[in-house]
Amino acid sequence: RLHDVAAPTPAKKEHRKSPLAGLKLNFEPKSPTDLIPALTMLKGLYEDGKSRIGKLNVKEKDLKAQFEVKRTEHERRIQAIEVRIKKGTLSAEWRANETRDENRLWKYWERVRDIEHKQYHTYLKIQHGT
Repeated sequence: RLHDVAAPTPAKKEHRKSPLAGLKLNFEPKSPTDLIPALTMLKGLYEDGKSRIGKLNVKEKDLKAQFEVKRTEHERRIQAIEVRIKKGTLSAEWRANETRDENRLWKYWERVRDIEHKQYHTYLKIQHGT
């Protein structure tokens, strides 16, 4: 019988601990010393934000350098196709196919770079907002 079988008990959700847990914050400060824990927390938040922005800048610089490598590879491949056509080892039909394929790949990498750069600006805006 189905009604005799006990329904499984739902798993209890684990509550996240507050980052303020354990801090003795005075919500009605009467002196500047009552604000020291809050100041310490804000300074930590500021330093963490600066660190994240620095990491974002380093990553953006690396991604930009990788994109430039892709650009030089693309230009080298296009030049190689032109050299082969001048030597006569590549027909005009193959040249059109090779050039079309290479340009399609290049457009893909341009879109990837554009998306990466937009994400970088979005992350910066979020980080500057904290």
